[in-house]
Amino acid sequence: MHMSRDAEIAYVASLIGKPWAINGYGPDLYGCWGLFVVVQQALFARMLPKVEVSDQRGSKKVSAQQRMYVEIARAIADHPVRKEWVQVEEPEHGCAVLMSRIHVPAHIGVYLNYDGGSVLHADEEHGVVFEDIPRLRARQWMGITFYKYVGP
Repeated sequence: MHMSRDAEIAYVASLIGKPWAINGYGPDLYGCWGLFVVVQQALFARMLPKVEVSDQRGSKKVSAQQRMYVEIARAIADHPVRKEWVQVEEPEHGCAVLMSRIHVPAHIGVYLNYDGGSVLHADEEHGVVFEDIPRLRARQWMGITFYKYVGP
């Protein structure tokens, strides 16, 4: 069953402001992958697997955030579902948006074409937010790439 555009917007609005948790899949806490999974299912009927990431924060040599990003990057890069998405230059409604701060994709959101297009994502500092590309770059999310779903 497909939602109307108004229902999609209401659903997305209900997620904004929810707090972050590393392996959060909702309904009260969301990690970046967890949010991506539930939004892909709710808006596009795409079933994606849960990926658990170990919370390895606390190392003295590497910051907590860097360790977490490395673990997320490994989970994203090595997962078989990655083959169902192809990189595109321009984002489309529902595209995966991979972002990095350490030269490899370690954060994911979903591009939604509302109000000129923005990315719905969840991070530790802000929880669930809907931000345009210039805002993402201003918050040091670099290496922003878009992936369109081509799976079954």
